[in-house]
Amino acid sequence: MKLRQGEMKKTMKGILAGAFLLAVGSAAVFAVGTETELKAYAAEWQQAENGDWTYKEDDGSLASGWQKIDGVWYDLDAENGVWNSHPSLDETSVCYLVENAVNRAGWFNREISEDIVLHYRVDSKNQYKYTVVVQEESRPDEIGSTLKTFEVDRRTGTAKDVSTKIVLDLYE
Repeated sequence: MKLRQGEMKKTMKGILAGAFLLAVGSAAVFAVGTETELKAYAAEWQQAENGDWTYKEDDGSLASGWQKIDGVWYDLDAENGVWNSHPSLDETSVCYLVENAVNRAGWFNREISEDIVLHYRVDSKNQYKYTVVVQEESRPDEIGSTLKTFEVDRRTGTAKDVSTKIVLDLYE
């Protein structure tokens, strides 16, 4: 097929115009697609005007229940996600709060490597106190020796290490 010079210019202009429109359309689709992908939420603490704190998850939802965030346990209300800084003591909360207090005190940081798992559990309880033991997992799903034992006073919210008599505030 033979094209004259004028027809060739016209054809080339058409091809270039088509390529330009295709490039612009692709860029617009890419830009829209990129913008959509960039609208990811980052998990973060948020404070309301009334002073309440909530934790927004990566997907934008509010976290609730007991959550471990940056190595610290928090009790977040099941209905509105508001952080409860002084949860009542029960068999679940006392273990989380003792773990927080032990971590704040820096205990076990040097002796325990990252591959050893610690377990906090209630060993006994009465109306005034809980006895919480810290045990290490010697093998997966196998509890080994007891490392520490704490007597938690339900009235004061403190945990006393029975071997050293050091007292930790659970709500500090």
